[in-house]
Amino acid sequence: MKIKLEAEMKVGTSKAGKPFEYLSLSFPNGYDKMIFLSPAEKYMLQGILNDLVRQQKA
Repeated sequence: MKIKLEAEMKVGTSKAGKPFEYLSLSFPNGYDKMIFLSPAEKYMLQGILNDLVRQQKA
């Protein structure tokens, strides 16, 4: 099954006032999900997203 969704790295603020990064997924049915990533997962995902952006511009 394939689902088209939007993915974006965002920055939030904790209750203690500290910033944190998370992956925001937006599904076509309006469902949104926050996913917290380890530093290694974040680095890998940023590489994948950057590659996809380059492919779309080409």
